[in-house]
Amino acid sequence: MIFISLLKSNESLYLNKNESIKNGSNDILNYFITYLIPILSMDIQDNISLIINFLIFIIIGLLYIKSDNLHLNPLLILINYEIFSIQDNIILTKMSKNELKKRIAEFGFIKVRKIADNIYIERKVIN
Repeated sequence: MIFISLLKSNESLYLNKNESIKNGSNDILNYFITYLIPILSMDIQDNISLIINFLIFIIIGLLYIKSDNLHLNPLLILINYEIFSIQDNIILTKMSKNELKKRIAEFGFIKVRKIADNIYIERKVIN
């Protein structure tokens, strides 16, 4: 319920046009590899192997949640989202880096919805 109410919030995130924009989409590969190796080594016939892998996935999941890496999700890439880091904020957007730079240079802000502390998803603005 809290997540749904957060997505309903509309904000304008004001950004400095001279601030560098770092692409965070490459970090998703690390996220994917973290899960890939245990899955490939899992023996589905062995109950001990299943229990150990289950515990590993719980620990990995807790570490990602604890370290605020919820935005690192391979599904975001599949639905064409890019992840950018700007001024200690994480922006999830369907814009390319050049489009984002152009929008910030032109307006000085982007319309977003806050989904967690310093993590925002771009809100589509109809012109």
